[in-house]
Amino acid sequence: MSIRDRYPGPWRVEEIPAPGYRVVSANGVVMGYFYAESKGQTIQQLTMEEARAVAKAFASLVPDILDRQTPDT
Repeated sequence: MSIRDRYPGPWRVEEIPAPGYRVVSANGVVMGYFYAESKGQTIQQLTMEEARAVAKAFASLVPDILDRQTPDT
């Protein structure tokens, strides 16, 4: 079973209250979390726009990369 079979597309980006975003496969498996800064934080983190951009890139690129690197078993 390939990665694409286990975690089918399309992967979607959902906003979470943390604040940030998560990437979820079509069968509901959370594939990654991308956190942004909270108001009033002094530690440097991603902005919401940056977190969304990284999550979108992850959702669109990772399934293809995994398919190329993982042989079907």
